[in-house]
Amino acid sequence: MTTVILNWTRDPLTFKFALDEEIRNSEYGVIQRGLIQVLRSIPNLTFSYREARFEIALADRTIPFMVNALSVAGYTVLHKGDIPAEIEQVNRPN
Repeated sequence: MTTVILNWTRDPLTFKFALDEEIRNSEYGVIQRGLIQVLRSIPNLTFSYREARFEIALADRTIPFMVNALSVAGYTVLHKGDIPAEIEQVNRPN
């Protein structure tokens, strides 16, 4: 399973992604293309080419959907930086 590292910032709520260091260079591009397809399928998520980051609207709905979509696609998610409260809500058992 590939680990996706989401580096969070606020104002506006955005993240940049990175992949774990265990991935061979030959696999990096293939995994990255697959990951971008998953992220582009998520509503309320906009990619800023200028800053190479994703901006989130409606965080309370989008973040749980995004974490679930990445999990279903076979990625393990690791959060770093200014982690939003919505992440804790996703990780909290019902």
